[in-house]
Amino acid sequence: MDQHTLLNCIRSLFNIDGYLLPELSDDQQREFVRDPVRYFMRTDNAQQTAIFREVSKRQPAPMTYAGIAVDELARSGVLGWHPGDEA
Repeated sequence: MDQHTLLNCIRSLFNIDGYLLPELSDDQQREFVRDPVRYFMRTDNAQQTAIFREVSKRQPAPMTYAGIAVDELARSGVLGWHPGDEA
């Protein structure tokens, strides 16, 4: 991942509305919207996966993890969601 991609991912965190994360309770959604970066850093894996799903939707190019396209990881079930899943 290069600097531009990382910066775009961080910016994307600030553009996610809480209602797009049904995995989070109402209180958790409000906490996320108040401070998305800190919330993402300290939450559990299931919530990070939900947030990352929304971040990856906002990227101009396919995102990769360890050299594997995120959508390929999603299709395999590793991320707990699949491309095209409704939030």
